[in-house]
This record gives sequence, structure tokens and C-alpha cells, in this order.
Amino acid sequence: MHTILIVDDEWLVREGLKQTIPWEEIGCRLIGEAANGQAGWQMIERLKPDILLTDIRMPGCDGLELARRAGEAYPHTKIVFLTGFDEFAYAQQAIKLGAADFVLKPTDPDELMRTIGRVIRQIEAEREQQEYAKRLELKIESSQPLLLAKLLHDFMLDSATEREAELLKELLGDRVNEVFASFQVAIVEWEPDSTQEDRLPWTAALEPLMQALDGWSPVAGSSGAASIVSDAGYCTETGSLRLFMHEHRLAVLLACPSAGWREQAAGLIAACRDQGWSVAVGISGTHRHYHSLAAAYHEAEVALQQKEYIGYNRIICYEELDQLIVKEKYGLDTIEQYIREHYDKDISLQDVAASVHMSESYFSRIFKKYSGVSFIEYVTQLRLEKAKQLLLRPDAKIYEVSLAVGYQDARYFSQLFRKWTGETPTEFRRRMGLH
Repeated sequence: MHTILIVDDEWLVREGLKQTIPWEEIGCRLIGEAANGQAGWQMIERLKPDILLTDIRMPGCDGLELARRAGEAYPHTKIVFLTGFDEFAYAQQAIKLGAADFVLKPTDPDELMRTIGRVIRQIEAEREQQEYAKRLELKIESSQPLLLAKLLHDFMLDSATEREAELLKELLGDRVNEVFASFQVAIVEWEPDSTQEDRLPWTAALEPLMQALDGWSPVAGSSGAASIVSDAGYCTETGSLRLFMHEHRLAVLLACPSAGWREQAAGLIAACRDQGWSVAVGISGTHRHYHSLAAAYHEAEVALQQKEYIGYNRIICYEELDQLIVKEKYGLDTIEQYIREHYDKDISLQDVAASVHMSESYFSRIFKKYSGVSFIEYVTQLRLEKAKQLLLRPDAKIYEVSLAVGYQDARYFSQLFRKWTGETPTEFRRRMGLH
């Protein structure tokens, strides 16, 4: 039943509405009546009706003022005005106040019932929409952990889009800066006992492993250890979201890790060893923005790769690796040799990054860190040094030199040469005594 409150200063009108309309038959229950706007407002506050049926012109607080108050305080209350032919100006104001409908005086019972019927259908449609919105909100909330896992997975693998960055900020809200104020990424990689053929014992055995990480703060805010990564394999039903990068690799986001994380990681290794597994943990340096998730994940990978040299059952921290070892691991000497052998071709950062199995953005950062210049600057400097050597040959034409060092456009080559050396190729030759 939908509740209705009648407000009209004429007793005869109120009585007529009460007696001539079969309210219950049209799905309504009359919960009160008032003879003026002020009394009507008090009843609205107390009873909160679904529908307010009110006259427009009343002494003191008229129907328009009553509708304004009700609309502000109880926006879901639908307002139907009773109005005369000579009150059109008032009706225009009522429209601005969001009136649901109008009924002309003297009131035709059939017309009023049709009007109330339309308002009831409007109320039911709005309630249905609200229920749908609530169900949708609950569905979204229940899927948030999986969405967060997908987003962090893409950030770690350096494949996140701008839209995913917006989604991450929307999902974490004000906590995004808190969560990523100081974080590390750990990669746990294990080799199960070869005699175990069924996956189920592995997943069940992960419980003590995660308990050993109890001090590693989760992003999702759940208690205990939480790994927030991609669902590329399988997961266990636990108190926190845990998904796998692949069957034998688990990534853990350490948001503001506790001081005792080493002891907890050692507990992880002990738990794995008890299961007959070999395990290694690679841990990145500290980062302070979610855009650094890819760099952090790659640092953890670099640390983890050292297990090939120092063995399993170890905790390997990127920040503690000898810089020379890191440089050799990246193979920058090999990269420099590759560039020197291919500088005269259409060499690109993408090609070189792919040759060492790195993303473009991460390769760019790591190359500059260890070479002191960007990839483009390094290639440009190398090409121009080679160009200077070729320009010293009297028979070499400038366009031939341009092609020989990897520039198809001789004019662009000359502009670049001047930008970097302060003189054109011709001026360089003249200064070197060649005409």
C-alpha cells in the first residue's frame, strides 16, 4: 500500500476525497489530513507519506511553500496539486517545484484515480530502479577484489592503460596515496616436490606459507597476509585475495612492510621446505607511486634470477645486489655492442628492449640509470661520432655519410649534426681543413 496525506483548507473537499475515492482499491492507504500548510508540514515530518495531495491556495503556508519544504526534505514524496482554472500562474510555479501531477477542481473522482494510478506507477518504477542500483552496487563491491587484482597485475607487467589507472584510483579512493606511500613487490617462486602430482595438496599447503607472511600488509585491507596479483592460474578460498602469476610463482604487494618482514619471509621459506619444496624470494627496492609497480616487479624478478647463482631457499633483495652484478645481469655490455653493430640501421628502443626481454619503459629507465644518458641520446652520440669520422674522408658526400650512420634524410642529419655539435657538416669539414 502506498500512503497518502490530504492537505486542503476546505472541509468539504477533504471529506469528498475521503468518501468518494476507494483508496484501498487503487493500492493506497489514507494516513491523514490537514486543514492548512503548517499542519500539513508537521504531518509530513511525522508520517513521511508516499503521496502528498494538496491544494495550492491556502491561508498562511500555501501548497507551493509546503511542496518546496517537502521536496527538499523528502524528495521521494510525490506531490499532486489540486488547482482551479484561475490558478494557472500558481501551477507554473508548481511545475518548477517538481509536481508529479495536477487535478482540476471541482475534482472528478475518475480523473483523480487515474492521476493517482500514474503516480503510483512512477513510484514503483523508481523503487524498482533503486533496488536494481542497490543490487548492482553489491555486485560491484563483490567483484572489487578481482578487479583490483587485474589492475595490479597489469601495472606489474607494465601493460596498464590510462583507463586502468583511473579505475585503480577510483577503487582505492583516498587510500591510493596511503597504500602506495611506501611499498615493495616480492616474488615467491617455488619448485614443488616432484612426487606430488595433484594440485590440491599444493594449494592446501599454501595456507601455512601465507600465514608465514602475516606481517606483509594487504592492499585490500583484509587481515593477515595478502597477495594482490593476477589470476593466471588458480586461487584458494582464504580470508584475503591471493592469485598467482603462474603455477609456481606468487607476487605479493608489500604496502608499508613491517620491520620484521625478513623473519616472516624466513618463515615462508621454512614452511615451503617442510612441504618438500625449494623456494626463493626476490624483493624489490622501495617505491612510492603505483606507476612504479612495473619497475618494482622487474626489480623483484632481477633479484629472483640470482637464485640460479646462489641457489634456492634464499631471500634476495634487489637493493642489496652488487651494482656490477645487476649491470651484468641486464647485459648492458651486450646491449651496447648490439647498438654499435646496428647503429647504421633503423634501430629502435622497442627492438633493443625486446632483445633483452624488457618492456620499453623499464628498459629506458634502466639504460639511463647505468649509461648516464637516454637511449636516444646514446644512439645519437654514437652516430654523430661515426659521422665525424666519415666526414674526414674527402670523397665522402654528406648524404652518403647520413645514410651510413642510419639517417635516411640528409637534411635532418645536417640539422641534428648542427644541434649537437654547433656546426653543420660542411662547417665541420672546413674547420678540419677539408674543402
